[in-house]
Amino acid sequence: MTKTHKITLVFAIIFLVLNILIINFHIRRSENDKTELENAIITETNCLNRLSILSNNFIYALESDDCFIDQNTYVIDLNGDTILLSKIIRTNKNYLIFRYSYSSCSNCISQITQLLYQYRDSLINTEILLLPHYLSYRDLVVQNSDTFNKAFRIFMPIKNQIGLPLDEKDLPYLFLIDDGKIAKHIFVADPSEIDLLKGYLKTISLKTNHIRNN
Repeated sequence: MTKTHKITLVFAIIFLVLNILIINFHIRRSENDKTELENAIITETNCLNRLSILSNNFIYALESDDCFIDQNTYVIDLNGDTILLSKIIRTNKNYLIFRYSYSSCSNCISQITQLLYQYRDSLINTEILLLPHYLSYRDLVVQNSDTFNKAFRIFMPIKNQIGLPLDEKDLPYLFLIDDGKIAKHIFVADPSEIDLLKGYLKTISLKTNHIRNN
């Protein structure tokens, strides 16, 4: 093999190696691009799902906002006593009501309750009431024995209805009541959107403190 042929062979090998490297690079790039595209599609789908949930929750809240609480709603407390809800909620006081069901994610309810516990001192002119739904009185007692829940008064509507359309949705929600009758500023609570919940509680705090100062 002449020197020229050797040089030609070396360059040919180098050329082939470079081509293989380039092809492998493009293959990997294509695979990376595919992975990135798949990840982008998953992210976009998740965002669309979250947006759909938030939109639905907003609509549900609007449907129940400014609705009258059923004045004939009977509730049971942790002592087993039955009383009209209208006897508990006075017309000259602000209440922040948290409604939820046993079928909701227990960790989610715990997160919301703990956040209410953290914000209770800033809600100077407002009492926080919990109105959960359980299958039995025993469940009500057992499920509300922790430190956070003991900081609030708890009453379970016997028929799991207080007169709001949201009662049919089985979603955790909060609302303000300042006249003993009408549910205002309804908010469907979602622990995955914790910043929204914090913003809601801050807004309620400002509103109730403003009412107090006036």
